[in-house]
Amino acid sequence: MSVSEYLALMKSFADSLAAIDRLVLDRDLILYVLSGLEPEYGPFVTIVTTRSEHISFADL
Repeated sequence: MSVSEYLALMKSFADSLAAIDRLVLDRDLILYVLSGLEPEYGPFVTIVTTRSEHISFADL
């Protein structure tokens, strides 16, 4: 699965949860996405999680 397919799938899950009043915050969605990445994405995960300002899911 490509990264864009993976992100779309995770966004779809979050949207489905929101439809039943179980809102997933951007920060939580980002953490779920990052935790599901393969180890080869480790440096990227480190960069995103150690940023001083928060990143939005759209910016991810």
